[in-house]
Amino acid sequence: MPIATITKQAKKYLPHLNEKRLKAAYNFAMRAHEGQKRMDGTPYITHPTEVALILLKLRVDEDTLIACFLHDVVEDTPYTIKYVEERFGKNVAFLVRGVTKLSKVKYRHDMLARQVDSLRKFFLHSARDLRIILIKLADRLHNMRTLSHVRKEKQLRIAKETMEIYVPIANLLGVWELKSDLENLCFFYIHPNEYKKLAYLVEQNTPHQEKILADTTHKVMWRLKKNGIKAEVHARPKSLYSIFRKMIDKGQRFQDINDLLAVRVVVKDRETCYRVLGVIHSLFPPKSGRVKDYIAVPKANGYQSLHTTVFGINGAPTEFQIRTHEMHFEAEYGIASHFFYKELASMPPSTFRKEIKKRSTWVKKVLDLQRELKSNFDFLENLKVDIFQDRIFVFTPYGDVVDLPQGAIGIDFAYHLQNNLGDHAVRLRLNGEECSVTTVLKTGDVVEVLTSPNQKLPKREWLDKIKTSLARHRIKESLKQQSSEQCHRAGASFMKKELHLYGRHEIETLPEEKKKQLVEFFQSKNWHEFLERVGNGSIPEDKIIENLYTKEEILGPPSRMVHPYSFAKSGDRKKEPHLTILSNTKPTAYYRIKLFLRVADRVGLLRDIGIHLANLNVNIHQVNVTDNPSEKTTCIVMVVEVLEMKQLRNVFNALHSMEDVHNFYLMH
Repeated sequence: MPIATITKQAKKYLPHLNEKRLKAAYNFAMRAHEGQKRMDGTPYITHPTEVALILLKLRVDEDTLIACFLHDVVEDTPYTIKYVEERFGKNVAFLVRGVTKLSKVKYRHDMLARQVDSLRKFFLHSARDLRIILIKLADRLHNMRTLSHVRKEKQLRIAKETMEIYVPIANLLGVWELKSDLENLCFFYIHPNEYKKLAYLVEQNTPHQEKILADTTHKVMWRLKKNGIKAEVHARPKSLYSIFRKMIDKGQRFQDINDLLAVRVVVKDRETCYRVLGVIHSLFPPKSGRVKDYIAVPKANGYQSLHTTVFGINGAPTEFQIRTHEMHFEAEYGIASHFFYKELASMPPSTFRKEIKKRSTWVKKVLDLQRELKSNFDFLENLKVDIFQDRIFVFTPYGDVVDLPQGAIGIDFAYHLQNNLGDHAVRLRLNGEECSVTTVLKTGDVVEVLTSPNQKLPKREWLDKIKTSLARHRIKESLKQQSSEQCHRAGASFMKKELHLYGRHEIETLPEEKKKQLVEFFQSKNWHEFLERVGNGSIPEDKIIENLYTKEEILGPPSRMVHPYSFAKSGDRKKEPHLTILSNTKPTAYYRIKLFLRVADRVGLLRDIGIHLANLNVNIHQVNVTDNPSEKTTCIVMVVEVLEMKQLRNVFNALHSMEDVHNFYLMH
């Protein structure tokens, strides 16, 4: 009987478990779901039971296990939250309420709105009790494991939502096993062909890898013992999705992945971690630039380890992860370790609160988004970009670590440090050198914000370059402090720059029908009010050009059809399956556009422009350079290939961030 298994396992770490209460919850759920079936034909009770079994590995508490059994009762049966509270208490009722989706009846004409509103509700409750997130993750994991029984289009939709929302949550909470399982299942449904081919390559390579790993482990253990270091040494399998991600991100072949071979070393304290690093480097030569110290600078989810990639046995690239027992504990169980584990329960209350806060600051960011953004679409998009995408770690001059989303610029950093610091920012001192405040930051940068008392307000054009909702909110609030006339002047100035940038009409010669088009679309009283709203940041800058001109008027006619993404460079087709184009990606058009740039010439400028555009997956088709001696500048006419308007906007932002690019615009 499943409940007997769960009770037995739970009692191993919950000696005071109320077995009667746990069994009562299971029996109640079984009666409530009686007659209901899952899509695979099994009785519905199998689902909450599997959710509980998943969370047993995290050694969750009694209330959480009970909430696992009951998490679908309110949504799918006649029983109410009030009834759950009367039977099992307020804590369980709160957990169940947090996981329960909103009524299907209310949203029967807009199920997307139901989904997003349910996410809003879910995060609101999770901010008060993160156990709700753990239940939801386990619920989603079991649903993904049984996804083969739903129709194809629903499989793809659920897999994409899981990858965009739930995988990043698992990552932020540091629950590594749940994250890895979810990623691999999403990979299977989103890119089925690549999954099968990669699984075949891994399977073929396994015997060879196991031999090298066994020899490596033996050699390292022998050398550590000789140096008087006690350690646990064992191999770490790399998930299929993490291999796939590296092949995509770095354009590598399967055999070129650095950490297919991975070994984990667990020791007693931090000092020993660094001693082990020295021992490993004395055994195997390290690869240049592949040593990462996540002990000194932990990841956003609190993850700590030393990483190094070396040329191992027979020259095979091998990654080592070195950590303490406590770091390993947290890496495996993330935030769950601080909620449930008795090994850490003895820490002082202040330390406990600090540890919880360290892993849940993103929840506050979600709540800030909820207050600021009324539109469901804006909330979901900002959630993905501002909170759930990859993070970077930059430093203040005093060594404090600032966590920002990838692609963040200096202005994001400024507003993160202080509410109005960005308002007065004029330059950055980046790693000792001055640069623009719109420079894109990267992990490891040391950033200082230089300000001027003469700058009272932020620049309107920053709204198109920043990445964080916090910076966007601060800029809009500051811009709204301007007088009506100041807003009008700022809006007119911004429109002039925008029209020039896209190489279209001057603002003075903009036809009346075009003005009327914008006034009506943005529901303004007249052109003057429209410019005021542009100036105070009320009108999204990316929507202005989009509603003023057609895509063809800006980008011109499309060129031949291409696939936008390639999987990897092909290997020897006789030895391994040929991995090329991602499945589920359709051919799309690209556009050749001509850009004019006026620059201050220097050695390496064209190279740097090329690197900036290559990072955006933008190809340079043609370049023509001429000198302009009278102005001591150089003119560049460049033909580049873009896929869409958004990518063109990214090109503009990249060029804006370059100090030596004085002026540029689109040529027609």
